[in-house]
Amino acid sequence: MTVRSVMRYVKYRFQTDQTAEPEYESVCVTGEDADCGATSPRCTDVAALGAWQITHAKETGHKRFRNELAQYVELVPVDGSACTIVPTRSGGAT
Repeated sequence: MTVRSVMRYVKYRFQTDQTAEPEYESVCVTGEDADCGATSPRCTDVAALGAWQITHAKETGHKRFRNELAQYVELVPVDGSACTIVPTRSGGAT
């Protein structure tokens, strides 16, 4: 009995998941010896993030922030095929 296998290697690309909104967060990094560290609530509206920064600046005089953006992405085949990633036995992806 002969066993034959066909190996197909598919190139994937990252695509932003349009069903999930990006999330924004800001951390106050104003400070000489150490950062203030005040952190905004995580939000999906960049205007709300700006409002938090302005409020924090008015209350403290701090004017330096580090913004973080979290996005959900999906891996999709470049050629548009329906090929799926099959896990290896060790739990990784092939």
